[in-house]
Order: sequence, then structure tokens, then C-alpha cells
Amino acid sequence: MEIKRLKKENYDELISLLNLVFSKQNNCVMDFERELPNMCVRDDAHMKKHIGLFVDNMLVSVVGVYPLPTKVLDSEINFCTVGNVATHPDYEGRGYMNLLLNKAMEIVKEEKYDACRLGGNRARYLRFGFELCGRNYSYYITPNNVKKSPLWDYGQNTRVNEILPSDENSLTFARKLYHQSKVSTLRADNDIMYRVMTAWKNTPYLVSKNDVPIGYFTLTPDKKTVSEAYATNQKSYLDTVVAISNYLNGDFSITLPQHDIDLLREMNKCAEYMSIQTPSNFNIVNFEKVVDAYIKLKASYTRLAHGCVTVDIKEYGKIKIFANEDGCGCVSFDGECDFELLKSDATRFIFGMHDPVSVIEPSLFVKANLPLPLSWNTQNRV
Repeated sequence: MEIKRLKKENYDELISLLNLVFSKQNNCVMDFERELPNMCVRDDAHMKKHIGLFVDNMLVSVVGVYPLPTKVLDSEINFCTVGNVATHPDYEGRGYMNLLLNKAMEIVKEEKYDACRLGGNRARYLRFGFELCGRNYSYYITPNNVKKSPLWDYGQNTRVNEILPSDENSLTFARKLYHQSKVSTLRADNDIMYRVMTAWKNTPYLVSKNDVPIGYFTLTPDKKTVSEAYATNQKSYLDTVVAISNYLNGDFSITLPQHDIDLLREMNKCAEYMSIQTPSNFNIVNFEKVVDAYIKLKASYTRLAHGCVTVDIKEYGKIKIFANEDGCGCVSFDGECDFELLKSDATRFIFGMHDPVSVIEPSLFVKANLPLPLSWNTQNRV
């Protein structure tokens, strides 16, 4: 048995293993080269993001650690995804996956990631530090919502066109628009932009009004879900929603992050119904840095109550979350704390889908300011 990072010569073996394992797991035929084109590049730079376990020179188990540097307002957070956790069916039950996940978490610490995310079974990954948290807001839109709600005033003179990989102008526009949002994961060039937009077999589209680009969106293969949508301003976003409805002539869902409060207020008036979902399992590695960034994000769209709370996080350390007339933030703390919490409880206390009272009886400061607006764009999974 040998554990090592993959190289470009392992590409075909990796894709075959992932297709085999996830086709069986999902009960459908998987094609990772189409599902995750941004991952599937035959070179050492992309393949070394995978840790493989080999038996008799055969790749039988794998896990990936994928850097996803993210900006939250002006803060740079070193996020990563731990994913594509797979073991060949003939080699299950031997503890190989535990070995690789432990190795992955060592890499997360060695490479100084501030936080990482992972999709999958909560019970399986909780012991590796991952916990369900965050909020995404999904809205279900029907043609009647467009005709009989405030949306009816939008969408005039709009046009929808598919964005092709050769359409540099549209890709440049979309990439710039994406990076202007309050939270964005780095998409370094137009090629990467297209690969990310087309992940999970999505199709990207440009929306124009009076022949001027105003937004873009990506659509799942069944044309029922908008995976991401960005526009130049609030009015253009609503124009884009109506343009999507007119293009599809049917029902669809669209998701917004928790921090886009102005858009949430508008969509709350219009949608047939809405739901709040946890976007992922998260492992917060650097609480001070991540909490500091997200409390500042919350302060960018709402007034915070003044005060502070101190938390002793077991197996991590003590932090102080504060807001006052001079600003807000999170710093390390040395003293007696208001609460002592396990790391998983602290993650839900600060970033959970439910109010902090679901973890422990909070102070008025906590009730007013938490949870913080952690969301995740599903196209940024790898």
C-alpha cells in the first residue's frame, strides 16, 4: 500500500475510478470530464490536488483537496474543497478512506487553509471537523409570478443567448460581474470562468436588454434550476429573472446568498414559495479570520447591535466577537469566556442555519447579530 499525490499519468485511472464509484453511488452514469471540467485537466498541476492510495500499483482510493481562494468584501479567505472521496467497491471496508481523509486534513493545516467545505453525508464527515451550516435562499418562480407580481414590470426588451467558449466578450463581462459581488471565489481567466459555469453539465447564458449586456446565469440540464445568476444592479437582476422565465416558459428555481438582502427583499414579494437550505458541510480552521470577515459582511447590509461575546472553542481556542461604534470583528481572547462549546457546536452557533438558541441560550448581542451570513455558490464545489 502506498499513499501519494497523483500526477498527470494517473489521469485516466482517476477518472475511471470516480466514474465507477459515483455511478454506482448515484445510480446513474457519471461523466466527470463533463461534470467537473475545471478539475479534469491532464497535467500535474491539477492532478497533484488528489491524494491516491495504491495497492499493487493500482489506484483504489482517492480524495481531493482543491484550493478555492475567496474574497469576502476586502478580506481574502483561503478556502478549499475536500471532495471526490471515492474507494473502489472491491476495496471498501479496509479503512482506506479514513487514512486519506486524515491525510487531507493534515494538508489543510499544512497549507494554511482558513476553512474548507465538503458535500456528502454529515454523519460520515462530522468526525473530520465538518458541520452543516450556512444558508442559501431558494426561490421558486412560475410564469404566473411574473404576470401577477411586481416582476411584471421587468424584462422588457431582453434577450437570452448561450455563452460559447469562444465568446471572449461575454466571458469577460460575466467574469467581471461575478468578481464584483460581495463574495467571490477566484476565477482567474475566461477559460476557468467557462469551466466553472459549465460544471455539473450546466449551460451559461448572457442576458441583454436593448442589446446591452446586463447579466448572466447558468442553467442545469433539466432547465429547472438556475445554479448562479449575477447582474449589473438590482433592476437588472429582476430583468434577468423575467428574461429566464420568458426563455423557459416554465417553472424554475433560483438561489440567492444570505447577504444579498436587497434582492432577497424583492424576491420575497414575487416567488411562489421559498426555502432556506444549508449549502454544504464546513470546517472552520481559522475562526478569528473567517468570523471577522463574515461579521464585517453582515455589517455591510444591516446595523449590528453593540456588545461582544466570548467563546472557548474546544480543540481550537478562545475568540471574541464584537461590534461597537468603531466597527466590528473577531479577535483571539485570553480570559474567562461566556460559553464553552465543542467545535461543531461553535460552528453552528456562529454560522448555523438556525438561530443560536438552537445551540445554547444566547445573550441579546448574540440574538441580534448571529448567525453570520455564510453562503456558498454551488458552482464553486471544485
